[in-house]
Amino acid sequence: MKRFLHLPGQQEIINMITYAVAGFIMTARSSAFSGIQEEFSLSYSSISMLILVSGLLMQVSTFSAGFTIKKYGHRLNIGAGLLIFGSAFLLIYFSAS
Repeated sequence: MKRFLHLPGQQEIINMITYAVAGFIMTARSSAFSGIQEEFSLSYSSISMLILVSGLLMQVSTFSAGFTIKKYGHRLNIGAGLLIFGSAFLLIYFSAS
């Protein structure tokens, strides 16, 4: 019997999740900068420059994450990411506003 329904494999599911997260980040980034524009009275060109720079940083970090995962493995990268996130969270928490 022929299978008419194609069930995705593990790699296809990972790819779909990755694209969904990337799309969410792009949307959230644009929404966040709209709030920044209103709060700081920035021009559209300034906001566009911020979005461009954040996109370039995201591309560089994606490439470097892929490179380090291939070279050092997943566990070291997850540990380093959690360490960086925890440090940044503590710095924000203890910073004076």
